Amino acid sequence: MKTGAFLIPYLLALAVGGFPILFMEMAFGQFASLESQKYSMRNVTNKSLFKTPTEEYFERHLLNISGGIGDVGDVKWTLIVCLAVSWFVCFACLFKGIKSMGKAAIFTTAFSYIILTVLLIRGLTLPGAYQGLIYYLKPDFTKLKQPQVWGEAASQAFASLSLGAGGWITLSSYNKFSNRCNRDAILVGIGNALTSIYAGLVIFSVLGYMAHVKGIDEIDKVTKEGPGLAFVVYPEGLSLIPGAPFWSICFFFMMFTVGLDSLFGQVETIAAGIIDEYPDFLRPRRKLFTLFLWYKKFSKDIEIMIGHKPGVFYLVCWRFATPLLILIVIVFLGANYRPPKYGNYDLPVWAQNFGLLLGLFPISLIPIVMVYQVIKTTGFTCPFWKLCTDKELNDKIEKTLVRPHCDWGPALPEIRRKFSYGPRTDELETDMDEIYSEENRKVQIDPEPHEIPEGTVAT
Repeated sequence: MKTGAFLIPYLLALAVGGFPILFMEMAFGQFASLESQKYSMRNVTNKSLFKTPTEEYFERHLLNISGGIGDVGDVKWTLIVCLAVSWFVCFACLFKGIKSMGKAAIFTTAFSYIILTVLLIRGLTLPGAYQGLIYYLKPDFTKLKQPQVWGEAASQAFASLSLGAGGWITLSSYNKFSNRCNRDAILVGIGNALTSIYAGLVIFSVLGYMAHVKGIDEIDKVTKEGPGLAFVVYPEGLSLIPGAPFWSICFFFMMFTVGLDSLFGQVETIAAGIIDEYPDFLRPRRKLFTLFLWYKKFSKDIEIMIGHKPGVFYLVCWRFATPLLILIVIVFLGANYRPPKYGNYDLPVWAQNFGLLLGLFPISLIPIVMVYQVIKTTGFTCPFWKLCTDKELNDKIEKTLVRPHCDWGPALPEIRRKFSYGPRTDELETDMDEIYSEENRKVQIDPEPHEIPEGTVAT
């Protein structure tokens, strides 16, 4: 579809779903210095009717794609070496922690924008670039009647911000306690949207040139979904430009830096979660715990950090609009589900079912644990109607399951005392260990003398 119309549901989903969730994740991480783990899965489709030289090289030489999912194929040692180099570079940028990650991210981000700008300037000087930009920006409002367009726009808004992945919670945990994370959420969301639009200008200026060279009137005939756009179509367009090796090197090095940027956040999220799970062995820091609390309580927590409660817009989105949007997206995507395929290859039914189970398994743990905790609190024989009508039972559930953990609150002890938060469990354990150690030391140094019974002569 023409992407001008796609921007309307995309920006709407970004405002109603992206900004509120991003702000909430940043506030969670910043307030309690929380760190989280993530799990993600991407489902990529690629529709192709013919093979171009770049596509042949990508699929047959670089990837050496096998005949099907049941055929494992040979090991590509070149890809293993490239993967090892990528992980080594990631380690070199992260082994000193968040400070080295920040410096590396500044370079990779700045370099990516520089290369995008250079490629855009070169693309705009090519014949046919204007037609590509018109296709990109001219809206086709009839497409807005299709529910799938709205579902894909919302999915793109969430995926581009990496919401629900734990990365924003982890990175925000390193912020200063009084940092205005609401401002950061707006700036990050706007910057993400503008960058996506800016990158689209770079892509479609070259696609317009490709259509001009091949004598094709419709731009969508030279486009491709999934990784094919970045690794097949766009490199093919660069190969048609004078000085193609230079532009190709710039483009793929930019892709490498962008990939590193994404990898930094994912690795830091997983590493921080593992470190917090085993603090005695890896680092003497706080333990990760699960929390759930009412939006009113969390609004007060945000007020402690930034000086004022979140606006009505965020409260309405957190309680109603954003959950409703996510539910609608899930329903639309489920109703318009299409079996995944790669090119002309259709995955077998068992592979499709396995993929669905693999994606649903981590999500299903949430309601399973919820039901288990409710049964553990109320008893297995408690009828459902009693859960809805018995006030005493509801109060018990609220006290044991809904209220936040006693460790919830700022990580720094001085801030906890300032805002009347009790000491954390690990702080109490540390204090008790120090008290016992001090008492044992006194007993060993200055033991109490034994009383000598009367009439006994000391020898």
